[in-house]
Amino acid sequence: MRGKAVLGAVFATLACAVPGALAAPVQATLVGWGFNRHGELGGGFRGRAHLPLIDPQSLAGAVQVVSSWESSYALMGDGTVWAWGADWMGQLGNGERGTELAPVQVQGLTGVKQIAAGDAHAIALLSGGRVATWGGNMWGTLGNGTSGNGSAALRYTSDVPVYLNIQGAVAVAAGGSDDAALLADGTVLAWGENSSGQLGDGTKADKDVPTPVPGLVNVRALAIGGSSSHGGHILALLSDGTVRALGSNGHGELGDGTTTERHSPVRVPGLSGVVAISTSIDHSMALLANGGVVAWGADSFGQLGVRPTQICSRGSLCVPLPTRTGLTGTAISAGRLYSLVLSGGQLLAFGCNRMLTLGDAGPSTTKPALVPGLSRVSAFDAGEFHALAIGSFS
Repeated sequence: MRGKAVLGAVFATLACAVPGALAAPVQATLVGWGFNRHGELGGGFRGRAHLPLIDPQSLAGAVQVVSSWESSYALMGDGTVWAWGADWMGQLGNGERGTELAPVQVQGLTGVKQIAAGDAHAIALLSGGRVATWGGNMWGTLGNGTSGNGSAALRYTSDVPVYLNIQGAVAVAAGGSDDAALLADGTVLAWGENSSGQLGDGTKADKDVPTPVPGLVNVRALAIGGSSSHGGHILALLSDGTVRALGSNGHGELGDGTTTERHSPVRVPGLSGVVAISTSIDHSMALLANGGVVAWGADSFGQLGVRPTQICSRGSLCVPLPTRTGLTGTAISAGRLYSLVLSGGQLLAFGCNRMLTLGDAGPSTTKPALVPGLSRVSAFDAGEFHALAIGSFS
C-alpha cells in the first residue's frame, strides 16, 4: 500500500469485517458511504458501508471532495490532490495502476484550485488558469490530441497528469467521458465523447482537443452528466441566473419539456435566479437564490424528490420540466439515481438506496431524510454509487 496510512472506522456496515473499527462515534474531517468494491471509501477495506470514517489526521485540511465511478478524490488546502479506489485506467494519477484502499497523492500537481472527475478520468484547474487531466482516454477525454477511438486499451490512458493548451480557465467540469473548461471571458471549451451532440458543435464527432462550444456565452458555472459510450449532457449556468442545456435527453434531463436530443444549447424554461447546478447521468438539479431546490429528468427511484409526471425512455418515470421540490438548502449534488441537498449544515438524501448511497440501511425513498450523524458539512459530492462529505460525524 502506498501513500499515507489511513485508519478505517465504520458504522453500521453490512456483513463486512473492518480492521481498526472504533466502538464509539468520533469526530471526522472526511466521511464516505455507499459502494466500496475498490476501496473508494478510503477506509482501508472493501465492502458496502454506512458512514465509514477516514481518520481526520490523514486528510485533515481537505477543501473539496469528488466521487466518481469507483474512485475518490480530495483537494487539500495546500493545493495538492489525493486519490483512492479503482485505478485500472490510471485515474488516481500516481503513476501506477491497480487498487488503492488508502489515499495516494496525484503526482506533480501543486497549486490546484478545483477538481472534477468522470467515469475513469479526472481534471484539475491549476493556478494561473492552467488545466491538467489524467486517466482514461477512450474518446479523447484527456484533451491532449490523442484518443482511443472507443478503445479502453491502457496505451490510450495516462496514469500521471498531462497539461493542456488552455489559458485563462476559471472552472472545470467532468462527467462520463467528457470534460469542459470555463474561461474567464464566460465562454466554454469542451472535449471527449460527443455521441449525443453534447459538445455543442452541431456534430456527433468526438473531440480530442478543447473545442469552443458555440452559443455558450456569459457562463459562470458548468455541470456534466453522462456515462462512457452512452452519451451525456451539459448544463451551463449563465450570469443572468438562467440555464442552458445540450446533449442527451431521453429522460428529460435537459429540462426543456421534451425528450429530444439537442446538439446546440437550449434554454431551460421557467428557471431564473439560479445560483448552482448539478447533474448526473439522467437527472438534473438547480439551486435558486432563495434557497429553493428544483429538479427534472429521470425519476424511477424518487431521485427528484417530486411526483413524476410522465413516462419517458424505456418506460421509466420522468419529469421533463424543472419542478420545485419544496426543499430549501445551500448546496446540491445529483448522483446516479439519488440526490443530496445541504440544509442547515446537514445533508438530506433521497432516491435509490441499493448501494447505501442515502447514508442508512433503509429502502429507497422519495422522501428526503437526513444522512444520520453528519453535521457542519462544508463540502460534499454525490457520485455514481458512493458519496463523500467534509464535516463532523458523531
